[in-house]
Order: sequence, then structure tokens, then C-alpha cells
Amino acid sequence: WRPAELFGRRFHADDISARQVLVLRRPTLTPKGKSSAAPLSVDIDHVALRLTTRPEFSRQAGDFDMSGDYESERSGGQKGNLTVLSRMHAGDHLKLRFDLGRDKTLLLDAQAREADGGALAGALGLSPDRPFDLNAKATGTTSQGAFTVLARSGDATPLKAGGAWNAQGGSATGDIDLSASTLTDREEKMFGVDARFSIVGRKAGAFNMLDLKVDAPNLSLVAHGPADLAKRITAPAGLTFTAKVADLSRVTPLPKMGAGVVDGVFRMDGQGFAIDGRADVRNLSLLGYRLARVQGPASLAWKNGELTIKGDATTEGGAGEGVLAILGRSPTARFEGARLKDGRFLIRSAKVTAPNLTVVAEGERGILGGLSFKGEAKVASLKPVRAGMAGQATAKWSASQAANRPWMLTVDARGANFVSGLSELDRLLGKAPRLNARAAWANDRLSVADAKLDGAAASVRASGVLGPGTALGFKLDWTANGPFSAGPVEIAGKAKGTGAVTGTLQAPKADLIADFDSIDVPRLPLKDAHVVLSFAKRPDGADGVASIEAGSQYGPARGRTAFNFATGGLELTDLDVDAGGAKAKGAVSLRNGRPATADLVVAVGPGAFLAQGSVKGTARISDGTAGTMAQLDLAADDVVGGAWKVRHAAIKANGPMARLPLTVDARGEAPSGRWKLNGSGVLSEAGEEYLLTLDAAGTMARTEIKTRETAQIRFGGPRNSARLRLSVGDGQADLDADVGGDLATLRAELTGVSLTALNPDVAGKIDARVALSGSGPVLTGDFDANLTGARERGSRADRSLNAQIRGVLRDNLMTINATSSNSLGLRAEADVTLPTEASAKPFHLAINRTRPVEGRFVAQGEIKPLWDLLGSSERSVSGKIDAEGTLAGTLADPRLTGRASLEGGRVDDGQTGLSLRDVIVHVALADNAIDVSQASGGDGQGGSVSGSGRISLARDGLGSFKLDLKGFRVIDNDLASASATGQTTINRGADGKIKLVGALTIDRADVSAQTKAPAGVVTMDVIERNRPDEMDQGIEARKVTPGSGMALDVTLKAPRRIFVRGRGLDVELSLDAHVGGSTNSPTLSGQARVVRGEYDFAGKRFEFDDDGTVRLATQLDRVRLDLTATREDPALTAVVRVQGTAAKPEITLTSKPELPSDEVLSQVLFGSSAANLTPIEAAQLASALAALAGGGGFDVIGNLRSLAGLDRLSFAEGATGMTVSGGKYVTDDVYLEIIGGGREGPAAQVEWRVRKALSLVSKIGSQGATQLSVRWRKDYN
Repeated sequence: WRPAELFGRRFHADDISARQVLVLRRPTLTPKGKSSAAPLSVDIDHVALRLTTRPEFSRQAGDFDMSGDYESERSGGQKGNLTVLSRMHAGDHLKLRFDLGRDKTLLLDAQAREADGGALAGALGLSPDRPFDLNAKATGTTSQGAFTVLARSGDATPLKAGGAWNAQGGSATGDIDLSASTLTDREEKMFGVDARFSIVGRKAGAFNMLDLKVDAPNLSLVAHGPADLAKRITAPAGLTFTAKVADLSRVTPLPKMGAGVVDGVFRMDGQGFAIDGRADVRNLSLLGYRLARVQGPASLAWKNGELTIKGDATTEGGAGEGVLAILGRSPTARFEGARLKDGRFLIRSAKVTAPNLTVVAEGERGILGGLSFKGEAKVASLKPVRAGMAGQATAKWSASQAANRPWMLTVDARGANFVSGLSELDRLLGKAPRLNARAAWANDRLSVADAKLDGAAASVRASGVLGPGTALGFKLDWTANGPFSAGPVEIAGKAKGTGAVTGTLQAPKADLIADFDSIDVPRLPLKDAHVVLSFAKRPDGADGVASIEAGSQYGPARGRTAFNFATGGLELTDLDVDAGGAKAKGAVSLRNGRPATADLVVAVGPGAFLAQGSVKGTARISDGTAGTMAQLDLAADDVVGGAWKVRHAAIKANGPMARLPLTVDARGEAPSGRWKLNGSGVLSEAGEEYLLTLDAAGTMARTEIKTRETAQIRFGGPRNSARLRLSVGDGQADLDADVGGDLATLRAELTGVSLTALNPDVAGKIDARVALSGSGPVLTGDFDANLTGARERGSRADRSLNAQIRGVLRDNLMTINATSSNSLGLRAEADVTLPTEASAKPFHLAINRTRPVEGRFVAQGEIKPLWDLLGSSERSVSGKIDAEGTLAGTLADPRLTGRASLEGGRVDDGQTGLSLRDVIVHVALADNAIDVSQASGGDGQGGSVSGSGRISLARDGLGSFKLDLKGFRVIDNDLASASATGQTTINRGADGKIKLVGALTIDRADVSAQTKAPAGVVTMDVIERNRPDEMDQGIEARKVTPGSGMALDVTLKAPRRIFVRGRGLDVELSLDAHVGGSTNSPTLSGQARVVRGEYDFAGKRFEFDDDGTVRLATQLDRVRLDLTATREDPALTAVVRVQGTAAKPEITLTSKPELPSDEVLSQVLFGSSAANLTPIEAAQLASALAALAGGGGFDVIGNLRSLAGLDRLSFAEGATGMTVSGGKYVTDDVYLEIIGGGREGPAAQVEWRVRKALSLVSKIGSQGATQLSVRWRKDYN
């Protein structure tokens, strides 16, 4: 090359060669810079190189030999020759010869061919697998010439064009296939598959009159006017043009637009160009807001390196929802801005005017070149944004940009009287939420340094970047104060979380993470909950994934599902929930809050939703050719609900959802006895309502129940209704109910129904009728019932009772009149008016305990028939009653006046064994007190109870009613019997509850410690499987409300004579205890001390030390034991220590001197070492060790002792032979023992314990030997 020519701004190379030039990919183009003259002229005499292209550039690998020459001038114009020959496919080539712009000469000759396609076609974006041909020729001068272009790719013709020109004008036409090349994908998407153009020019003075036309599927352009293409200028009048686009959304994605038309004039001179015209665009929509039409003048001008834009738009047909709905029906807008020479954009003014919105903004350039832009937007009402939204909003912003610096933007937006229409969001944001943000705009990126939204109970902060393009990268932090409500779910306390927003504006992804102290899900409160929500389109079409992990009183709770927002609902897939004993897996599609499709497997066990038992099954809902189909298979076992229990229930359904056939098979137990139900029916769907028609039959205890006609139950809609016609034994039951909206009606009737169906322990018949109706807050009605022959099952017919009950509900008052009588002279009447809370909407009926009541009552005759029907089944009451009085005050604070008496009465309590005989009670009802003039009775064992005084019914009133007990047996059952003497007082406390206060001395109590297991047998924990249903009671234990029943405050004392016997115990205790709580839930505290006693262990008696104590409690696992029993033998002293709790006592055996447990037992039982025991003694020792370690064992000697009814039985073998001794306590202090075997023969011994430490022992032998001895014990410790 020639370096010296560089001084003349010319690069001249004689020859350039390269072993290989590798083209890796297509270049990434930056924005085009300012055009100017080239820095150098270039002259290359010859170039030769090997050119290799990668598929990223030419869609297929290419390998070529390239040679040629090239020349270009700084001022413009270039010429050259190029030959490209394929090294991979012989004959494939490109030959190019050109001379353009150096003078008036115009020459272009390009020929290319690839027989089977290749890298040359790929480099042009064409298919590399199809034959490719190119032939382009242009010859002539700038004033006269012609050109032709033809390109083929397989059967396609990517380009075909031709034209000619001379001094009088010229013309050109062509067709372009935009789908043939990947390089025109963007143009194909915007304008369509192919485009046709034509241009015709005719000489008209100093200019050519041009006619330009472009036709494509989505574009039509027509232009006409004088211009000089060679000089790149137009006449002052310019070119008039009309451009029509059928679908502007194909040209620009946002906002979505329909057809558009632009009419205008294009002008160009040596300094720039200008476009003035009018635009008309139809059917714009963005973010839920739509405009039918936008039109107005617009101008675009380029001069001196600056691009100026002006627009003035009017609109019509605005409608929709979302943030942009505040624009209203016909907003107007004005805009003026400029793109400056340095590339920055200046908005000089912008204004948007609408009835509900005003936006005013302006910008300017400062003296030092900085740009600024500030403005304010005011929204008069947010109501158009969405239903339920209201309030006002204002936003102010300011932006500035220094030269070569980014735009700096600040925003301050505030709400006033803000209401979103979402109650929970309104609580968090309050009436005046505020948004502050700081951001920067540079290099097509909006960088948000800090954005903060503050509300009344929540705060959200965000930072991140928008760009380049529509890329998103934001992180979030938020805090909020609870409680948070979402339907039936409540989240308490404070909450905080983090999150991120990524993806693009077209496909955003949001990940929200939240931690909650507690979430109050109905029946399943959650704590320490971790919630993750991810919003993003997944490959399976889901919009995101939600998951939760939390703790609960039933163990860990977790749930996960993918979700997809669908029209009118939500679709959940990959659903997996395990919480509170309930598990569910599958998928469900919700529409308007109801399942539209579902495929679920459920399993519910003991936990939050079931106290016991299980429910398992599957549920499927699918779309079929015949409509929506459903399949349901559920099985419930041992499910308890209050006093009802479902032993087994199977519900099956299969068919179309419009009319779904189903069957029900269930059985279980209830308070009235066992029940059974079998039925079949159809579940029909009509809009939002469901109709269940059912034919069923079953039993309730001894009564058969079945439908006389198909039952109809309608639910799910605005109103719920039911129509039932049942046969109940020999009687009938009818029910008609219609509840919902403002109206409610209910009618029920029982005809000849046996009372046994309602209570298996009662016989008789009932006829009853109930009618209720109302509207809004008013509910009225009446009822009546007749009982015939009502009595306890098994009692005499002459004790049966006939009763009539009538009632009326009016003005929130229920008036009841009841009368009853029987053949033995019983007569009872009652009239009472009760205050109620009654309404039809919502349907509600309840007794108000704080409003006044009034009434009267009369009862005369034998009380037992009344008690059997109305009283507790755990107690029996009989006697002659004579009562009459009135009722006033409130149910919470009643006031009674009148009298009552009971003669010859008897009260028996089945649980405690309490039995009162010859009961006499005389009382006077004195307003807010009951004066008892006489109350007496006996226990049939010589004990008695009597009392008199006043029982106050006033809150915190003073009472003087006292009960005196004299040797009265307060309990007498298999567990214990006790007689007490003392005094108690009954009164009413400030909380309105009756309270029993007193102090009793226990005269004597006998407590049994016996168990059902034989002597020495260990009671094992047993788990039963496949237990027959009939072996279970089936009734859930009654739940006692803490504090219910009569309050107790009773002190119990006994200096001695508390005897506990059984399981080897024979001990006498003293007692100092207190009974609190209530009669339904009593509590016990205090202490019992050992007075004297013995413990029989392995046939040997151990003396209890008198310092032993038992600390009492209500639960056995809280009763603390501290007892010591000692046995003194000549060789050692053995001590049994009992500690721990009554539920799990801990027994230890020690001795003085210290020996192992087996050696201690051997010495105690047999007086010799364990190594010297006989087989039967060894068996007895092993049994004793097992009893000591585990509380029992296979006790050979113990079983024999129990079989013989003895207190002691032992075997011994010594030098005198085998001896057998057996003894029994004749009384508490006298012990008789018979001894057989040995050389001395049989003998009898009697021991009388005069005192704890003093005994007299008399022994008579078979050989006439008699002994009388005194045994004295002394503890020197």
C-alpha cells in the first residue's frame, strides 16, 4: 500500500489478501449518526480472501473465495467489481459490478445463483434450502436510464421491479414479498405479506409532477405533487398525501387501535422537511378504556437538526373502566415538543382536558442548556375507575435534565375521600393515601430509586428499573396492620413482606412474599404463616403459583396450587392441601364462586373439621358432549357432631350436573337411639339455585321414618325452601319452609307421632303445629301441641300425662299457655310471655334474657310424671307438689311471687347414689327471693338433712338459707360411700349464678381401690381393630361449659375415719380439702394425711408411717402421692415408698441395711437369701418383683389367696418341713391366722391391735401348746 497518499486524505492499496475472514453473526446496529463527508477516499486495486460465514449470519454455513477491486471518493460516489465463488458447491456464485454517484454515470450489474440454495440466500434472509437466483441491472445516467430487478427463491419471488427515466420524466413499479425474507419480518407483521408500489413523474417546469402509490394488505398510501428527487426538494406547495392503515395495532402494539387515516402535505427544502396534516384514528383501547374516535391536526418538522412535533386531538365515544376511565367520554389533548440536536427531547407544553380530569404541563430549556418539565393532574372523581370506587386525586411532578445527564423525575400524588370499593383495601389505604416517587430516565431506562405508598394501615416501598424497552426489574417491601379480612378468613396482628416484579410490560412476573403472625381461618386458626404468590405465565397456561406454610394446633399446615385467571372466575391446578386433618389434591375451576369443573381427591380425618372419624372420596366435574357431568363418591365413618354420630355414610352420584342422580346410605346413633337412612334422589341446577329431590326411608330408635312423597329442598339462590312429607311410625310430619330475601315463611305439623321417636325413654303421642311468617325485621306466628298419654317408658298407664301447649308470636313477644293433667289428679298450668328477638331478614328467633317477662304457674298432684318428661334422666323425683305463683323481672334477673310445697317426696341420684326419703319442702316465693320455711329429708341410713331460710335471686343479694346435715350419706355408689355433718348456705352471686357455700365434716367415708382385674394381673393398653359397631355407645360425651351449673365453695374436713381399701391397701386418712368450681365442673384441692394403715405386698403387711400425705387435685395426673410403708423383720427393715401421681405412681423398695430389691423381698417374704429359695418361693419372688416393676404380673400365690378369700397366704419350707399359713382380718383391729404343716402340726393365732404400737397375740397349737404375748413396736428414727 502507499502510505504517503494518506497526507492527501486518500488510502491506496495495491493488493489486500487474507487467509480467512470469518463472519460470526449479524451486527447489532446502534442508532444512525449524523451524515457527513467520509474522512478518506479509498482505492483498492486488488483484494483476494477466503470468506467463511456462520449460520448465525447466513442461516447456513458458507465458504467462499472472494476477489475484486474498489474505489470511493470522499465527496461521494463509488465503483467496483466483486466475484464470490462457493467452495462448497461448484457453480454457485455472486458477480457484482457497479459505478454509482461519481458523476452522472449509473451502472449496476448483479448476478447470483445457488442451485440448491445456500449461504448467499441465507445472508439475504431467504431460505437457504431453496434454489436462489438474482438478476439486477441498471444502466444510463442520472438524466436517462433504466433498471430491472428479479429475485427468486424456490417458487417465491421476493422482489420484482423495473423502471425507466429520461428528461421528460419516468416511472417505476414493483412487487415485494415481505414474507420471503426474515429481514422483513417486522414489515410483514405491520403491513402484510406483499406490497406493490408505483411511482410516475412528469416534467413540470423546474420540478417533476410525482404520483406515488403503495398498496399492501394493511397500508394504502397515495401521494401527488411537484418535487425534484435529484435535489431532494419539493415545490413550496409540497406533496399532498393520504395514508390509510386498516389495523394500527399491527404497526404499534400500544395502545390497541383500529383503522387510521392521515391526510396532509409533505414539504422538503435544503434545510429540512415538514409535514402538516390531520389524523383520524378509530377504536383505541388501553388498560380497559376505549375511545371510538380520535382526530385532529398534527405537524412534524425537521430543521437545523431539530425535530418539532405538534398535535391537537379531540375524541368521542370514551367508555370503559380502569385508571384511564377518568378521561370520560370526550377528552381533548394538546401537545408540543421537540427532539433537539443533541438527541434530548423537550416537551414544551401538554394539556389534557376532560369533565373529570385536568392535566397541565410545560417545559423549557434553561440558559445553560438544561431541560425542565413540570405539571399537575387533578381528578375530580375516581368513580369511573371501577364500581364502588370514589374520591378525588391530585398528582404533581417535576423533571429536569442537564446536558449529557439523565432526566430526574419526582412525583407526589395524593388521594382525598378515597374509596376503592374493596373493604379491606380501604381499611389499609384510608381516606387519604399518598404516593411519592423519585426516578431517572436515561438510555431508554426508567430507574425508580424510591417509590413509597403510604396509607392509614399499610405502607409499600418499591425500587427498580423499567427498560430497556418494556423490561421490568423492581423489588418491593411492605408492612400493614391487621386484622385483615378476606371472606371468612381473618388475619390478625401486623404483617410484612417482600416481593419482586420482573419480566416485561407485556408479560410481567410478580413474586410476593408475606409473613403473618396469625390467620383466622374458620375452624383452623393458623400461626406463623409464610405465604408466597408468584404471578407469571407458565408453560401449562397458568397465571401463577400460590403456596402457604403455617402452624396450627393440629400440626403443620401447607397448601400449594397453580392458578389461572379466567373469564368470570379462577382455575386452580396442581392443588395440594394438607391442613387440620384434611387433605385435598387435584384441580378445580371456579366460575362466579362455584365449581365449573373439578377433579379432587379428599380425605378428612380428626382435626379442625372432625372431632373423630373420617370422610374420604373423590369429586369430579367435567364438560361432556351432553353438558357438564359430575361424579361423586364420598364415605364417612364414625363422624361425631354434638350428640349425633354417623357410624357410616355413603353418598354417590353420577350423571349430568343439570340433573344429577344420587344415593345416600347412612346409619349412626343419636340421643333418641340408633338411626338409619337410605334414599335416592336428583340434584338439579338452575342458574344459581340447586334443587334436591329425595325419596328416603329409615329408622329412628324404634320408629320407622320415610317420605310419603318426594322431598324437595331448594338452596344456593337468593331464597332457600323445603317441602317434606314424612311418615313417622304411625304418625305423620309435614314441613314447608321458604326463607330468603325480605320474606320468610315456615309451617310444620306433627300428627299422631310417637314420643318414642323423639326420646326412646318416653311413651305417648304428640300432635303439633307451627306457623311462622314475616317480612324484613318483622316475624310473627303461632304454634300448638297436644301430648296424649305421655309417660316414662315402663311406668304405669295411670301415671301418663295429657298436655296442651299454645303459643303466639307478635311484636317480638312470645305468649305461651300450657296445661297438663292425668288420672291421678295431677294438674299443672303455666302462662308466660317471653321477650324475643325475631326477624324474617335475617331469619332469626331467640329469647332475650334482658327484657321483662311475665307469667303465672300452677302445679298440684304427684310430680313424678312431670319430672319424667321435663327433668333430668339422671335423677328421679317423686312426691306431692302444690305450687302457685307469678313470674316477672327478666330471665337474667327473675322475680317470683307465690308458694310451693312438696310432701312425701323422694329424690334419687343415679351417679352419686344419693337417696333422699320423706322429703318435705315448703317455700314462699317473695319477689326476688325464695323463703324456705321447711326443708327436710332422710337418707334411709339414719342420716338426715334439714334447712330453712332465704335464697336471694338478686345479683349479689344476701341469703340466709342454710342446710344442716347430720350423718347424712351424701354419696353411696360402687366407688365410695360417705356420710357428712355440717352446714351449707345457698345464695346468688353478683354474676347471677347460684352458689353453695359451707363447711362439712366427713363422719365416715369408705373408698374402694379395687379394680376389675384379678389379683396380680397387669392391665394392658388395648387397641381394637374392626370393632363391631353395636359394641360402642356412639354418643359423644357432653361438653361442659366452664363455670356452668351451681357454683361451689365447700370446705371438707375429717380428723379420721376416711377408709381406703383394696389393691393391698387398708388405710385410714384424715382430710382437709376444698371443693370449688361448679356442679358441672367441680375442682378439688387440699390434702389427706395417713392416720394409720397397712399395705399388703406379696402377702406381707407393711405399716404406713403417719407422716404420709396425698395432695388432692381434680385430675388424677395432678394428685401427688408421698406415702411410706415399713415392715420390720429380725434381719432387716424394709420400706416401700409410693411417690408420683395417682395416675402413674412410682413405687420403690429399700431396706436397712441396703440390699438389692430381690434380696430384700426374699428376706421379707421367706426370711432367707434368694439363692436358697424353693421353686414355689422363687415363683412367688418373681411375681413380687414383676408387681414392683410394672404394677402386676402372673401372681401364683395372689391368685390362690384371692380364690380362698384370704388377706394373707404364704408357703415356707424349713428344717421342720413345709408350712402353709393363711390369715384374714375379722375386723379393722383383729387378725386371725391358721398355720398348717411342719412337725408341730396345725395352729391358730389371733392378733388384736389395741393401739398402733401395741398388740395382744394369742396362739393355740394342736398339741395343747398355748401362748399369750404382748407385742410392742417403737420407732427410734
